[in-house]
Amino acid sequence: MESGQVIQWRQCIAANEIKDGEFVKDHQFIFPFSPQIYQSTFTSSDLNILQELAENSRDSIRWGKKLSGNIQEQRVVKSMNHEVLSILAPHIQEYIKFETEEEQDLNYDNLNFALSSFWFNYMRKNEFNPLHAHSGFISGVIMIKVPEEISQEPINIPLESNARCPGMLEWVSINRFYRRYPVEGEIYLFPANLQHQVYPFASDVERITASFNISEINFS
Repeated sequence: MESGQVIQWRQCIAANEIKDGEFVKDHQFIFPFSPQIYQSTFTSSDLNILQELAENSRDSIRWGKKLSGNIQEQRVVKSMNHEVLSILAPHIQEYIKFETEEEQDLNYDNLNFALSSFWFNYMRKNEFNPLHAHSGFISGVIMIKVPEEISQEPINIPLESNARCPGMLEWVSINRFYRRYPVEGEIYLFPANLQHQVYPFASDVERITASFNISEINFS
């Protein structure tokens, strides 16, 4: 990526919008390159549950040594309750259904998955996540809390640049990349080996995200 010319994929993003999904009514698959990115938004009640889990996890085990993030506060969730798993499950079902649509006789109501890890990033100004990939089959990112000050930085904190991207989430594949300003309550699912990164921001605020990896999938 550093040695070759990067083609920025901005306005011609091909998206296959699905409004009446079997498990999640409103979601979309974004195709900035070959690996697809699933995007949807949690209901306010589901987001409140995840935000409460984030607050309750501030004193859990630090996980920085196991992660690539240059973030002081990264806390692992040691055990997941059924309520949180039931919030994630419909989105994972839609993703797997899309991935396996050519296969026959799969009952997605019987889909089982295992989370190998789930952690919160409490990101402050100047912190960032460098380009990296995850382990497992599918990775997920949830935008738990996103202060508006971050997306307003190009206006409120001027900087001469043609690629201003404070706090943006970026996926990279070969010589293409796709950047997105995260919105509070959004969830993204994508192949675990798809490289991605998060740019730093300068505002004196805290942004909270959750990340997780799915290590096992079966229909037994």
